[in-house]
Parts: sequence; structure tokens; C-alpha cells
Amino acid sequence: MLLAQLAVTAAAVPNLRVDVVGDGPERIRLTTLAAELGLSDMVTFHGFQPDAVRDELLRRAWLTMSTSSHEGWGLSIVEAAAHGVPTIALRAPGVRDSVVSGSTGWLVDEVGQFGAAAAMALRALADEDRAREITEACQAWARCFTWDRSAGLLAGVLIASVEPDIGPGERSARSDMGVVVEFDRPHDLATSLTYAALRPTDQMEVRDGRVGLLLTGCDEVDAAAALKRLGITDAHVRMADRYDLLVGPARLPEVLTRVHGPGAL
Repeated sequence: MLLAQLAVTAAAVPNLRVDVVGDGPERIRLTTLAAELGLSDMVTFHGFQPDAVRDELLRRAWLTMSTSSHEGWGLSIVEAAAHGVPTIALRAPGVRDSVVSGSTGWLVDEVGQFGAAAAMALRALADEDRAREITEACQAWARCFTWDRSAGLLAGVLIASVEPDIGPGERSARSDMGVVVEFDRPHDLATSLTYAALRPTDQMEVRDGRVGLLLTGCDEVDAAAALKRLGITDAHVRMADRYDLLVGPARLPEVLTRVHGPGAL
């Protein structure tokens, strides 16, 4: 899919270079296809490479492309973001959640838009100020996802599955809903949370004297009950959006709340 779109990009971007890293049964067919399309001088198939070589190729890239039609989560997209490299990807389940469109990359609705989208993105990245903003946004986004946080979330799910009686009883909201609660940190925060028995899958962030909670499977009614258990009488409560569910109560970094340029193509 990507090779078929590169002619469009190359027509708008002189000296375009494309690096493909990895190996597998499709490599020979893809190499042949690149030659048939007249892309041999433009596209380099590196095959399997050690991590250090792969990461160096990624680090010096201006842009990555993801043509996956569905993923559980775009891990390679976030890995690229950690290097400050944005991604163009299909607006597909899983993939669309790993790109903050307009800040850490761009989403397209169909494969036929990849070529023009890449040309647009590379023109934008040729502006040093714009490129710096995107790099900062990419790295801030990647920092939202750590192995420690992932391990903690998984531990919460496992505890909840083997010890279903831990935490409050059934909540009325669907499991894919959530509520974000923010309040000033009380002096007896640890004791309050212990006796309040929040769910193992609930998340907490304490920063600058403020407490943020992401209550899972929760609506405003359930949140009110949780606040009562906590003894909190003054809190800001709102329904969680998709980014809250992804990054937790810490909220998106400010650099990601500003959309730099077109978010959709």
C-alpha cells in the first residue's frame, strides 16, 4: 500500500528517501514491486537489523508511516514518537488512539490519501520551528506511557479479577466509561484512600498539592459515592474523554493540547 503511494509523494518532495526495516516472507515480493514501480533508487530495504541500527534509522527520520488497518495499540508509533518522529497512519481502531492527530502525526481515512499526506507532512516538517514543536509534542506523548504505569494497570486488572470483593461494589456505568475527579490533597490522603477502598483499576495522580483520580466503570453517580467515601466535599468532576482513558488522571501535557496545523487530511 505504501509503495503504491510513494510516486505521489516523490513528485512533490525532491530527493525523497524511504527506509524499510525488517524481514519476512513478503520482502522479495516488495523488493520486486519497488523495482517495477521505479522506486529502487528511492527505497532501501534494510532487512532485519540490530536494535541500535534500527533505532538510528528511526532517529534520523523525518516521518514514519503506518498502513495497518487495525491494531490493539500502535506500539511502533509511540516508539517513533519517543524519538521525536511523527507518524502518518490510517484512522483505524487502535492505531488512531496512538496518534494525537495534528500534534504527533496525522490520520488519513483511506490508503489513497497516504501519498499526498506524506508530501504535506514533509513540507510542514521542513519548517524548523514547526518541526521542533512536533518533536516536543511527540516526546511528551511518548512519556505518558511507561513500563511502570503499564505494569501497575495490569496488576490492578489481575487483582480485580482474582479478588472481586476488593473495592466498592458494582458501579452503574459501562466498563468503558470513566470519571476524572480533581481536588485539593487532604492531609490524611493515604488513610482516606485505604478506607475508601477504591477499585484496584482506579488510578491516582498527586501533583502540586492536587489529587487526580480516574475512576473506571464509573459515572457521575458512582463518582459522588466515591467522593463521599473519601470525605471529599469540594471536587471538580467530569466524564473522562478518550485521552483521559489513555493517559490517566495526569492529563495530557500542555504541548499536546494545542493543535499545530491541520489535524485531519
